[in-house]
Amino acid sequence: MPYVRANDIDLYYETCGQGESLVLLHGFSGTGQAHWHLQIPVFAERYRVVVPDLRAHGKSKCQTVPPDYWELLASDVAALIGQLGLGLVHICGFSLGSVVAQLVALDHPDLVKSLVLVSTAAHVPVEEDQGLLAFFESLTQPDEIDAAWKQSLIELHGGPDWRWLLKNYGQMAATRVKGGGGEVTRHRLGEIACPTLIVQGQRDRMNPPELAQVVHQGIHGSEIVMFPCGHIVQEAKAEEFNRLVLGFLDSTTDSTTDRGI
Repeated sequence: MPYVRANDIDLYYETCGQGESLVLLHGFSGTGQAHWHLQIPVFAERYRVVVPDLRAHGKSKCQTVPPDYWELLASDVAALIGQLGLGLVHICGFSLGSVVAQLVALDHPDLVKSLVLVSTAAHVPVEEDQGLLAFFESLTQPDEIDAAWKQSLIELHGGPDWRWLLKNYGQMAATRVKGGGGEVTRHRLGEIACPTLIVQGQRDRMNPPELAQVVHQGIHGSEIVMFPCGHIVQEAKAEEFNRLVLGFLDSTTDSTTDRGI
């Protein structure tokens, strides 16, 4: 199984296809395959697709979820890009992965050719009725989660590991947000200069559409497309999603080629 050394861990990844590199970043509690299985074979027909398991997820094991976990994920992805010699890449991130994608573009702009941000946000509202803070706090009691989600987590992360992931991630996120660290990227969105497509479900209750609108308004020249679905757009509207994303990626490739770069 392929791994690269990223900071202090062995980061698992899979790759297939040829062409310009497209890095797919999954959401919290998922894995690369779990969240992108309907996209990988389609995108690999035109691009070299690289799909990591983020730190503490799937096969990318680690011992801690530190306060700067979100930024550390971005550093891991930058290390992956560098060690594989990918050069300039397209990054498509879902939910947590979309925040990581933003951070990579902000902290390593020389690595990112374009962004696709799916079910995204740039900050965590602290108001309880917004849901995210309450969700983070609920994770600290992992045995109380829905039975179907629990079974999925066991399959993706292993028997004891899913409890560790939920509890430690929940504690990190809730503590950070309540301590004033919930801004994440909102204050820096204007620095993102690469072409950016935002894809959002109109009925998303995890990251409501208004959070995606904040990202859209903050990134100059970004596009936003809404689908009539919930949080996991790439599954609920897979065919339309794939067509939209490929069209966007192809347009950035063509425009770069036209400039002779």
